[in-house]
Amino acid sequence: MPKFDTILANNELNATLNLQIIRSKSMNFLKKLTPFTLPFLLAACGNDDLDPNDIQSPDTYEFTSITDPSATSSVDYREATTRLTLIKELEYLIESDELQAFGQETKSKEAVIALLNRVYDGGTQLSYSNNLMDVNLYDEASPAPTQVKGINVNDNTLTFTDNSLAENINLKDALSLNANLQIQNWFISIALLAIDDDDTTRFSSFGYDYQALIIGYLSVVMPFDQVSNHLLSTNNLGASNARDDSTTPYTLLEHNWDLAFGYFGTSTSAKIKSLDAITNGQENSVSHINYYVFDFAAETAQRDLQSTLREANFSQSLIELFLDGRTTISLNETHDSFSNQSTLITNYAADILYHWERALAATLIYHTKNTITNRYSADEYNYHWAMMTIYAQAIAIYPNSAITDDLLTSLTKDKVDPTTNLASQTTYLGTLVDAERDTKDIYGFSSSDVSSWQ
Repeated sequence: MPKFDTILANNELNATLNLQIIRSKSMNFLKKLTPFTLPFLLAACGNDDLDPNDIQSPDTYEFTSITDPSATSSVDYREATTRLTLIKELEYLIESDELQAFGQETKSKEAVIALLNRVYDGGTQLSYSNNLMDVNLYDEASPAPTQVKGINVNDNTLTFTDNSLAENINLKDALSLNANLQIQNWFISIALLAIDDDDTTRFSSFGYDYQALIIGYLSVVMPFDQVSNHLLSTNNLGASNARDDSTTPYTLLEHNWDLAFGYFGTSTSAKIKSLDAITNGQENSVSHINYYVFDFAAETAQRDLQSTLREANFSQSLIELFLDGRTTISLNETHDSFSNQSTLITNYAADILYHWERALAATLIYHTKNTITNRYSADEYNYHWAMMTIYAQAIAIYPNSAITDDLLTSLTKDKVDPTTNLASQTTYLGTLVDAERDTKDIYGFSSSDVSSWQ
């Protein structure tokens, strides 16, 4: 069972995060299928009834309840989007004037770490003494809940008590013990920068961009782990879809699927939006958090937009698969495909993971390219190197991923600082050129697309 070490922050705890990457020797065949090849395979097998084209899904991610006639909707993925909102708030806090002022005022590393943990460990957990619903993060004297500053929703009126966010959610509970330890190590480095006398050094030191490492891990690795290893795993796809429990507006299977969609982090109306509108979903104020586009979904749409010949279609493929799968889960017993419901759902889930992994690989190439080309620009070099390692880790956390151990090692090894050894850095960047080529070959990307992702 191979391991790889993520980059160690230069801090007092001097501990490394060893992520256990389970490598499956037998690849899941269905994962290799696309929505275009699947119908042909099924037809070849003689199963004429199993036709995905029979599924008439809506244009927006909205579904009525099949368990509670009085409920207007069965969709509830607030647990996922609350976590994504907390990540954006943590990102804001790390680079904020508020954190710098707090650090300068307290001169306490422990106090700064505690403030960061109010977002990361506390979140909306009611058992956490100064959670973001009860105590204002930026002004403890204020009786109002914390206003969300990390994203632009409702003209800056969104707070953590809004009913579009969920109670009792934090970031810590979605990560492994080792990942939590590494986040705390990175927090120490952020805290030391906050209490020094240099206001310009906020999250980078010793060649490491700690904000990129923290936010990248939380917004890229964590969601794919939740979806691939939990929500859309074989076990959870077998969750109850019984309609005779009216205590909730959704079945457990519906809820698992909705949470997976929530972790993708796109607008509920993404299917009918242009790529420009999706990529701009972070820049413009939206009326509801369900229309906001979080980091990974925005990056995915950006890779599609950059595709010169429009060969990449990650964003649209994923949203259509989520819609088709959710429609299939809610099929009425009289529908022609109802008897094949379970198989169809499994196939849609496999295709989601297939396209999600490819979208990760595309942005991995983007950051690998930019790590190479920004060798003399310290901030850009450090940022893209951090994100390159994060995207490689995200792919590898899925046991059935196509990434090889050798490629993973090349993409996550310590970078070389050009101010220390220019010749060694040139050699190191040569390995990244090879890694970019290998990633292209493994995922079958066209030369046109790879050239466009820069």
